[in-house]
Amino acid sequence: IAALGITEDTVLAVFTPRNAHGEEPPSHIASAMRDADVIFMPLTYSMTHASATKEARKNGARIVSMGDFNVHMLEDGGIEADFLAIAKVVDQVAEAFTRGKKVRVTTRQGTGLRIDISGRSGHSEPGFSHKPGSISSPPNIEANVGPLEGSTEGTLIVDGSIPHPALGVIIEPISVTVKKGKVVEIDGGIQAEKLRCILSHMEDRNMYNVAELGIGLNPCSGISGSMLEDEGACGTCHIGIGDNTSFEGSVKAKSHIDLI
Repeated sequence: IAALGITEDTVLAVFTPRNAHGEEPPSHIASAMRDADVIFMPLTYSMTHASATKEARKNGARIVSMGDFNVHMLEDGGIEADFLAIAKVVDQVAEAFTRGKKVRVTTRQGTGLRIDISGRSGHSEPGFSHKPGSISSPPNIEANVGPLEGSTEGTLIVDGSIPHPALGVIIEPISVTVKKGKVVEIDGGIQAEKLRCILSHMEDRNMYNVAELGIGLNPCSGISGSMLEDEGACGTCHIGIGDNTSFEGSVKAKSHIDLI
């Protein structure tokens, strides 16, 4: 209804939910996306990393990606942030990634990761899409960068959440061992076993690739199990695994999963 107040050339499309983040929409939806100027994507699974989305952005579409979105996210929480004011900080963090070469991620819980980002561009995602080709996922506010393939080493302790219907808020921390840019071991309780099963059932070796380092910068968000609240929560970082082609990488995978 709001879109119709701006233009009569508005289309509402409904299709069967995909099975994982990053899966492609039906071909006729992808075709429509290529010709669109503005796209809202309220979906069960995010299509941020789908090829259809990347093609639409290349053609100048402004996109709002709303994976795992619910109406309550419009009432309070991250949506209450001053997005325009925070954008300057997001840009600064993204620029620091662009200028940087090495990143160390450490936490009191035991995380110790070494990541090479030499030559990679930082990405600013301030929660709005004002420029042609831009994408946002409000209330998520983050800056991110793609590690060089094969460079990440160390241990990640996942103690926030994993935005996936079978996982959500982490009850017992999950220890993820990374060698030469690949996840080689996942230890912990029931949720660690579920993560191992999810990755195994995809039957895709590239799902173990370390694809992204993201920093949450929304001071009004907290860990709740909702993707767009959790990834943007200020004070958190997430390591994305799987497809990294949205981050100047060369690894194509069936999906992209963030570990917070």
